[in-house]
Amino acid sequence: MGRRFSILGDSISTFEGYIPEQNRLFYDAHQQEATGVRTVEDTWWWQVIAEQQGELLANGSFSGSTVQGSGFPAAEDPSRALQILGPEGERPDDIVIFIGINDYGWGSPEAQVAARSAAMPKNADLEAIPEGVAGAASPDAAQAFGAAYQRLLTNLRAVAPEARIWCVALVPGRETGSAGPDFCHCLRGVSIDAYNEAIAQACQTCDTQFVAINEFGLDYEASDGTHPTAVGMAQLAEMVNAFMSKRPVDPAIVSPALASKRRCEQTSAMDCPWARSISNEWSCVCEKPGEEMPGEEIAETPGSEVSVD
Repeated sequence: MGRRFSILGDSISTFEGYIPEQNRLFYDAHQQEATGVRTVEDTWWWQVIAEQQGELLANGSFSGSTVQGSGFPAAEDPSRALQILGPEGERPDDIVIFIGINDYGWGSPEAQVAARSAAMPKNADLEAIPEGVAGAASPDAAQAFGAAYQRLLTNLRAVAPEARIWCVALVPGRETGSAGPDFCHCLRGVSIDAYNEAIAQACQTCDTQFVAINEFGLDYEASDGTHPTAVGMAQLAEMVNAFMSKRPVDPAIVSPALASKRRCEQTSAMDCPWARSISNEWSCVCEKPGEEMPGEEIAETPGSEVSVD
């Protein structure tokens, strides 16, 4: 029997029939057709478990969920930690977490509540946070996110104290057909790098493994700039597997042409005419015209000097 893996994430890690019934789904029949992610074997997490010679125990992912927030489905809520257990309460040997892009996209759980998102925390005080348009993130948004991420890890440790926990870094998506990088690196005024630094700090504090795939400096293909296509799923899986197995990424899967690069040095996309959307239908896509950017050399395997014992 292989090691038992559990997954905890957001829409990117959902798949019909593989998450709890009460959890919100993204990769349903319609999206599977649109993205080419047609079978569970196409998902990034299934491919990771397969290469690691493990087996799936549970997938507690919830589409649209943030880490930070008051109540389910925010990942820091203790109820989310329970979703990594098996049907009979079995504990996983490994937990792989890939979540945080919605925290980055909204800027705060309050912004998500103001937008009345279908995935907003259920305990939200709607009278205290009137319905409105999500705005800029506060300067300490990444720090608050990091504190919530630590609470998530503490909850997981309480549920599965012996499990090895892998926390995957956030990486830029690239819209299908784009001539080059098109990710908004400072969507609401706080860089995605700050969110990854917060995850790394939470991992250090809680003695868990930070899967620093951001250090490869590569994008993945996404149908809308965020949700991976079948190709993008394979690219994410390749990056995660390369880190976990301490090997280089395969350029046949993740091409050097996918090298990440910022389109500009603006500190916020809130007033930028090239940002596709920064309101209640936020998008991480920058539409600024630019020449196709040539591929660059892929970074060395970031996990090569990391002990995961």
